[in-house]
Amino acid sequence: MACCKPVSYLDVSPGIATMGRKDANSTHSAPVDTYRKQIGKHDYNKEKRKLKAAKAAADLKKSSSPVKDTVMVLITGLLLIGGLYVGLYWYLNKELPR
Repeated sequence: MACCKPVSYLDVSPGIATMGRKDANSTHSAPVDTYRKQIGKHDYNKEKRKLKAAKAAADLKKSSSPVKDTVMVLITGLLLIGGLYVGLYWYLNKELPR
């Protein structure tokens, strides 16, 4: 008996490999379409990075530093206390009529 090579399903019938698929030819796109898709993904990722950087810059601009907030609160408090002191001094320092 001669030695036989094992038979695979693809050797028997080429139609068996695509059996069960509805549209076997449409799964592969043209190389140009694949290239365009890659360019689109690359552009999308570049725009996403730029958008993130712009948002971070806007947030940094919008939110002030804690030191600045603290200084503003202290100045506002001192102005209120100073205004209250001047008002009370003016009100209480009037001479009473005799």
